[in-house]
Amino acid sequence: LSLHDALPIYAGVYVKNPDDPRYYAEETKCKQQQVDAETQYANDKLRCKGDQYCLTKAGNTFQAARNNVLICRNNNDGTHKKAIIDFRRASESKRVTGTTPQVKAENLRHFNAETTFQKEVVDADTQYANNKILCDTDFLSAAPSKDSYCMKQAASKYADAQLQIQIQRNTEDGTHRKNLIAIARSDQE
Repeated sequence: LSLHDALPIYAGVYVKNPDDPRYYAEETKCKQQQVDAETQYANDKLRCKGDQYCLTKAGNTFQAARNNVLICRNNNDGTHKKAIIDFRRASESKRVTGTTPQVKAENLRHFNAETTFQKEVVDADTQYANNKILCDTDFLSAAPSKDSYCMKQAASKYADAQLQIQIQRNTEDGTHRKNLIAIARSDQE
């Protein structure tokens, strides 16, 4: 079950995805690109008339087009996930409370920062998925063959991105706690 097939639920109430028309239009474009790539490859193989160099070149062209389709879908899914995060942020931000207006404002600032981190996680996940696709270098194989060095680099970049997000979250949590302490102190004065 993909994200766009799932019914997003908030507080037990169905929430219509905020970006359905754009998401489905982009998904249609990706599917059409897939058909174009397959058609072009089938025609190129016929034109090659068994010439191995020509067939290899046609396979390379098809693999590149196929990779672009997969990246198109990954990017579309990532954009859609971030739209859902924004939509939920708008809904849920109304429920942020605080014992004073200053505490409420700080809690809302912190809430918005956290949802920004959620979107950064989506970006990192999408980039990692795209990088793994780009590591597929064996255009003649029926099964994808991932370049080992490329995959290690992709995994390393992904781990670094996750680490940076966690560092930002830790820093934000510390800032939030310090701001609450400062607000409490100013309320006592």
